[in-house]
Amino acid sequence: MKTVMRLTKILVLLALLLAAVACDETYTATVKLDSLIKLDSARFGHLNSIFAKPGDIINLNPNTKTGTRVGTIAVTTAPTVELNTFDSAAGNSLDVAFAGKVPTGDLQIALKTTITNSTALTLVNPSAVEVEDIVTPLNTAAAKVQLDPLYDDATRNNQVLIIVTKLIKADDLKFTFSGATSVSGSVSQLKIGSYTLNVDYTDNVSLHTAATNSAGNATGVFFKVARISKTAGGTYIPSNMNDLSLADYGLGDAVH
Repeated sequence: MKTVMRLTKILVLLALLLAAVACDETYTATVKLDSLIKLDSARFGHLNSIFAKPGDIINLNPNTKTGTRVGTIAVTTAPTVELNTFDSAAGNSLDVAFAGKVPTGDLQIALKTTITNSTALTLVNPSAVEVEDIVTPLNTAAAKVQLDPLYDDATRNNQVLIIVTKLIKADDLKFTFSGATSVSGSVSQLKIGSYTLNVDYTDNVSLHTAATNSAGNATGVFFKVARISKTAGGTYIPSNMNDLSLADYGLGDAVH
């Protein structure tokens, strides 16, 4: 609801600014992520460019900002219902550029702000699989043979171990403009009176390829993780990631 109200306010302000310019104006903007493989969603997780699967163990190095898959443990997953089909993409670094007629001054600022705050990540026919009980597989004898040296090494070097706990699958994924009056291919169009704003999401071709590749590799388009912690008694447990963001790490080579 807050997102809808914020979008409504933005569109109202944009309409007021457009009223100050000449009639029948058309603006065309191209939108591209600074780094597609760092696409992150609070709702869906991190773009699965590395074809991660549940049970994968990844070491994060805060100094080099790199992630490396260092192991895999056996886990049991179960399908879960994924009711959400879209999430705001405003938290990602979006590059907005205008082609043809370029707006200036406050209008350009307003248009860029509107595009950034109104860009949504949309999933087509999403579903999910999730690890049922993460504590048990973390503490089997076979898992501890892997985790004990990995955890000790990570702790000694101020690094972090994480485990993949959930996959989000989808037939397709794309960027769209919330509030668009029409969508054709990668272009979302917004019409306010006699003014037209065309927003071309050039990453949509790559996102479609990502969805196709994830299906071919029997994985998901997004994945979620938990931090691996260890109790005083030596039990491995999942913990939150609130001080870490996978968008800050280069994960392109995380799975070998």
